[in-house]
Amino acid sequence: MKKKFLVGILISSFLVLGSGIANATPIVDQEYDPTGEVNTWSGIGGTDKAQVFTAGLSGLLTGVDVLIRRQDNQGKDEDDLIVDIRNTVGGIPINDDLNTLALVQITALDVPTTYDFYYVDLSAFNMQITAGDMLSIALRTANPLLLDTCYSWEGNANNNSYEGGGHYYRNPDYGYDTWTSFPNGTYDYGFRTYVETLNPVPEPATMLLFVTGIVGLAGSGLRRKKQ
Repeated sequence: MKKKFLVGILISSFLVLGSGIANATPIVDQEYDPTGEVNTWSGIGGTDKAQVFTAGLSGLLTGVDVLIRRQDNQGKDEDDLIVDIRNTVGGIPINDDLNTLALVQITALDVPTTYDFYYVDLSAFNMQITAGDMLSIALRTANPLLLDTCYSWEGNANNNSYEGGGHYYRNPDYGYDTWTSFPNGTYDYGFRTYVETLNPVPEPATMLLFVTGIVGLAGSGLRRKKQ
């Protein structure tokens, strides 16, 4: 009887605490919001752009926000937007477009024509990251031959506001075949990263349910013992 009682407690513990882990919600890890600062913008279309960031949490990178807008070209030369996550070497994004960690193609008309944080869902890629990893968010158009600017990425060019990385650009037509930092190295562009931690702290409601379950099982065991 005592063995069955202990087994019941263990099963209850795993079920209750496990429910808290299964329902973990992604939280903002890294963020740079230039809103309200002296801003600049950088065009995407012909020139690719990337923002490097340093992960602060370990877990699954489930999504990113990028502070962008679509330039309304009135239906002319509007190409789809590609957002990818790629590794870095020495803090510089890798150049291989076929070796990304995640890649999402977004229909042009889905991107608003006014600046806002646009969410890119990466949950399908099951991308596990570790605190301290230096990764990059890269933006480019689907057609590499398209030279017209299709999108703008807003940021700050006056100071190094985000300390975990910097902004890079690439344009082979102008001799920049690999990712290159801006001359003064202080550009940062608006972004957020969302991470689902692998070992989240149980919520208060989950802990209350756990304690209630243990007390109930203990009470049941005592009643059986008296009988």
